[in-house]
Amino acid sequence: LHQAQQAQQAQQAQQAQQAQQAQQAQQAQQAQQAGPALPPLRALPSPPGARAMVVAYAGQPLHVPFDAAWPVACRDRPRAGLRLQPGEPLCTLHATHPTAQGAVAKVDKLRQQLLLNLRCAASGATTLSTAASSTAATPTSPAPTTTPTTNATQPLPFPASAPSGAAASAESATPATLASVGSAWESERCRGLQAKAQAS
Repeated sequence: LHQAQQAQQAQQAQQAQQAQQAQQAQQAQQAQQAGPALPPLRALPSPPGARAMVVAYAGQPLHVPFDAAWPVACRDRPRAGLRLQPGEPLCTLHATHPTAQGAVAKVDKLRQQLLLNLRCAASGATTLSTAASSTAATPTSPAPTTTPTTNATQPLPFPASAPSGAAASAESATPATLASVGSAWESERCRGLQAKAQAS
């Protein structure tokens, strides 16, 4: 009985050894078929950021000034002196940001700032040219041909003395003076808008 138990244990140990050897051989065969071992996976670096692009269109008739300050992010700049109609493309703007939403907001702010700068740069010349053209187009009234009345006691329709104070300045205002005042007001308004845009 004791010898039979020993023989059974030896047989079980031999079977376990054979099964282990078969398992090792199977693993080696699978590794050989899979090829060389791959290196451990590593986390890829995050992208440097998002990029956004927008085409700026002229919102109103625009005369591209010669001394315009173009931002670095502006591509396809129009030539100076070009006249653009509303809806025509002005240039292409590019902006980068760590997030896509930030890139879109940044490029939209650049577009608004560019259009504001161009309008302010062209406002003075536009005001002066408009005043000059209106002056040239205004016809001069001919001198009256009616004879003056002989009644010396009839009162005149207005005082004979020259106007003074605010009335004199208002009557003596020329189109060029009005144009300079309008240009100064527009320049001051543009400076306020630019400061507000930069602060935001």
